[in-house]
Amino acid sequence: MLVFCSGCRFVNDHFTGNGEKKLYWAMEVPAAYELLDEAVEEGADLDAFSFYNGIFLNGKYERNPMRIGMDNLLERYMMQRMLELGADPNAVDCEGYPLIFRASAWTDDEQSFELFVSHGANAAARAETGETILDYYLKNRSGANIDGIYLDGARRKMVELMLEQNVPVEEKTWNLAEQTKAYHLLDLLCQAYPKGYDTLSQMQKDFLDGKIDDANQMLKDSETLSEKDQYIAVDYGNGETIEILKEKQVDFWREHGDGASLGYSAIYSCNTETAGKILDQTEPDQKNASYIKEAIYQMDHVGLIRYLCQSGWLSIETLSEEDAGTIAAVNALDIMTYILENGYDFSKNKSAGNQALTKAIQEDNREMLKLLLENGADPNYEGEEGYPLENACITGNPENITLLLQYGADVEKAGDGAMWSAVSSMNLDAIKILSESGVPVSEQTYRLAKEDADLENNHVWEYVSRLYEQQQ
Repeated sequence: MLVFCSGCRFVNDHFTGNGEKKLYWAMEVPAAYELLDEAVEEGADLDAFSFYNGIFLNGKYERNPMRIGMDNLLERYMMQRMLELGADPNAVDCEGYPLIFRASAWTDDEQSFELFVSHGANAAARAETGETILDYYLKNRSGANIDGIYLDGARRKMVELMLEQNVPVEEKTWNLAEQTKAYHLLDLLCQAYPKGYDTLSQMQKDFLDGKIDDANQMLKDSETLSEKDQYIAVDYGNGETIEILKEKQVDFWREHGDGASLGYSAIYSCNTETAGKILDQTEPDQKNASYIKEAIYQMDHVGLIRYLCQSGWLSIETLSEEDAGTIAAVNALDIMTYILENGYDFSKNKSAGNQALTKAIQEDNREMLKLLLENGADPNYEGEEGYPLENACITGNPENITLLLQYGADVEKAGDGAMWSAVSSMNLDAIKILSESGVPVSEQTYRLAKEDADLENNHVWEYVSRLYEQQQ
């Protein structure tokens, strides 16, 4: 929980007014939605701070409040509130990138992409560098090198969303896909850029076209295979393809420059047959099993998770709380549904349920949160990060609080801590929901709110002080 000590807030003397002061701190304090609303009431410009209140980002001076907030891990719901209050969805940051690039492509967040588009962002807009959001996505999702393994590859679902919004695909995009080893996207890119298809060999075309038998025969007859041949074969082939490559002594887990190995590429392509065949030949030690599971969770592909369960890589009955939390955090709804339909019981694994609920709340994955609650995750189990109700008052859409209460969150257990969290974050929506559910304001919480009583037009203080007086 983030708590600010008395006197720590609102110390900058260069604000143009009280509204800008509040907007500045709304970009710093998680869930400070009321500060944002008050800032707008008092005339703050949601698209530009005054000169002295910008920050340097990568050597350039940034004044856009939302972009500055993103540098402080601004949550999606705060971006939603800003857009609803009139922030420009097509604003460009100091480096020349539209904010939708930073909000969605940088973080690989489908929900943020859809949020910006729904508020009028032009997803097909270009950065000042000439890059499209798809170029930017490919460049930044080539895989994070962790322990020598490239994870976080570009996801087909995200690319499909971009193409639906008519994001251009051109030679630069095609070349980026090849440079970053994102061969598992070529079939999607070909649809928008037919010239890319023309650059492929006949064998590569046959793999993409689903003529697997013909492609496998050419693969078998080839004396040498290029890196591109191997990736396309793994991404679009079948079990026989893997056997042919194995006979040619191809190492499926060797890293290829700045990109994923063939094994991970098969996972990113969501090709259950080739990925499964490769995993059949892989010993599931603790290290690689953890990374492989994480990659599959990110893809949210039921075929791949079914393979893991059937082959012994993953046991639904003994699913760890870390796995449950990761699945919830990456919003892998299809995988979570599969696990629940095949015997996983959160009512018997309360710690895992708490971990999953907490991650769903922190990432503001409301569909996931509802799925968990519907299937036995206990909102009244106190885990390492406290009660879910307390976390929901610190971050995310206040509707998450209502959802927890609907599914039995006990305000007798968690109400006082939740109210403290809500007041600490200046989250008036949360305070109102808790109050309407019978949660009182304690003396300690009242004193916390009073620390900012001298802040003009402070709706949180006004509301909390009124509640407290009514209780006396």
